[in-house]
Amino acid sequence: METIEQLGPRLHFYRKKKGMTLALLGQKAGVSAPFLSQVERGEKVPSLSVLIKITGALGIKISHLILDQQFPESIMVTRSSERQPLSRDLKQAGHNYLTFAQKSTSSGPEFFIIKPAFDIPEGLYHDHPNEEFVFVLQGPIELKTKIDNYILYAGDAAYINSSIPHIHRSVGPHQGEALITIIHTRDESKTNE
Repeated sequence: METIEQLGPRLHFYRKKKGMTLALLGQKAGVSAPFLSQVERGEKVPSLSVLIKITGALGIKISHLILDQQFPESIMVTRSSERQPLSRDLKQAGHNYLTFAQKSTSSGPEFFIIKPAFDIPEGLYHDHPNEEFVFVLQGPIELKTKIDNYILYAGDAAYINSSIPHIHRSVGPHQGEALITIIHTRDESKTNE
C-alpha cells in the first residue's frame, strides 16, 4: 500500500528538515532510535498512538506522513472510496481506522473513523499527547480508562484528555463506529517548534 510505503521516507524527510537525529526524535517522542530507524526503512509501522507522539515531537500532523500533501484548496471533499486505512499495532486487537479528512493540510484537528474490536486484551490501553473527541456513529461503544467505563450510543459524544490511558471497544450486537477527532494542544506545538 502506497501510504504505508511512503511513511518511512516521509518521516526521514521531516526529521531531517527539523534537524533532528534519530536519538533526539526518539527522546522527544518517547520511542527508541532503533525503532524509528526501522520505521524509516519501512520495516515497522507505528501504532496510531506512537505516530501521534512522533508527529507531535516533529511539530507536524499525522497527515504529513501518511497523505499526499499537495492539496492547497480551502474546501476539500473526501469520497468514502478515497478513505485510507491507517495501520496500527492495535489492529491486532481487531480495530480498524480510516482517515476521514483525506486531504487535510492545515494545522487544525485530524479526523479518523474507528471501528473498535469486540474483544480487547485485558490491560491494553493507549495514550498520546493532545485531546480526543469521540462521536459515536453506530454503537454501543465502550470507552474504557483504567478508572472508569462509559457506554456510548449512536449520537453520544465524549471528550478525552488523551494522556489518560484509554481504549474503545464495541459492545453491542454489531461492530460500533465512531468519528475520532485529534485536537493538537497548544502546549505540544510550543514545545515542538
